[in-house]
Amino acid sequence: MVLKDTRVSQITNELTDRVALVTDQASFYSTFSEEYTDNQTNLAIITPENGKKICVRQVIIVTDASSGIVSLDFLTSGKKVARLYTSKENTLQVTDLHIGGDVNEPLSLNTTTGSEKVFIVVNYIQTE
Repeated sequence: MVLKDTRVSQITNELTDRVALVTDQASFYSTFSEEYTDNQTNLAIITPENGKKICVRQVIIVTDASSGIVSLDFLTSGKKVARLYTSKENTLQVTDLHIGGDVNEPLSLNTTTGSEKVFIVVNYIQTE
């Protein structure tokens, strides 16, 4: 077997001749990252290609704000993806997610942190 995708490796057990494939799962993700310094209201930060869906796999949010909320949502379907309540915490990291929006539905950002910096990273895939 010849593997042409560099994100996939083959391991062969020499005793049994069984083959396993090893993948670098994160290499299949697309990444969005941006810093904001003012409030955002229903800002579409990731929009899928026409006819596709966004599936969020990881979210990282960091802020220096001491009050306010940072929210990531699929607004049309009402799916909540992430919340950071800045009066309690200043960093949120959530991994191993599988939260998908509807077809053509963007992932939206809302913040009430004022002029305090908010940095967001979202790893995602597009699906049919």
